[in-house]
Order: sequence, then structure tokens, then C-alpha cells
Amino acid sequence: MAQFPQFQMPRNKLHNLHQDAERQGLWDILRSMGRFFFHVINDIGVPDEEGEDFDNLAAAHLRAIDYARDLASASVRQGRLDLQHRIEINDAEGKVLATVTFADAVDVTS
Repeated sequence: MAQFPQFQMPRNKLHNLHQDAERQGLWDILRSMGRFFFHVINDIGVPDEEGEDFDNLAAAHLRAIDYARDLASASVRQGRLDLQHRIEINDAEGKVLATVTFADAVDVTS
């Protein structure tokens, strides 16, 4: 996947990630892990065959937000945006550790 610049994640979204991890018993995964896979779930679905190494799930979650923003902007350039499209972050065994919807990745106002 493409490289994206770093950004500051809103505190409430990072807090929600930590709360979700605690509820699912994933707190140890948040602290330290290796390879994460970013499966795109949209109109066609694109599995990530290679994955990327990160220090922990929080860092992978930040990258998934970057990817979701990039994909959402590409959709907007084509004239449509489905805020329910998402990126699932999986571990090497295929377990879904977190999900980032396009709606999670952007603030939409009218």
C-alpha cells in the first residue's frame, strides 16, 4: 500500500479503540504485535496479501485511517462515497482486530 504522511488521531477515536480492545480481550495485542493485514471491504473487496509490520495495533489503526481517507477521496473523485465501506485490520491468523469505516476516518458536516 502507499505511504501516507503522519497525522494526529483524535483522542476520542483512540480512546474508543482502547475501550474496544479491552472489551474483546485484545489489550495485549494493542501493546505489541507484528504483521497486520488491511482488507478493504467495499464494492469489490480487496484482501491484503502482504500485510505490514507495526509495533502495535494502535499504530496499525492509524495507518488504516490513512488508507480509508485515501480510498474515500478516490471515491469522491468518482462522484460517490459510501461511508459504510471499511478496512478490516486482521492478524496473521485472519482474526479481525479492528475495523475502520470511511465514516470513522472523516468528519462529515453539512
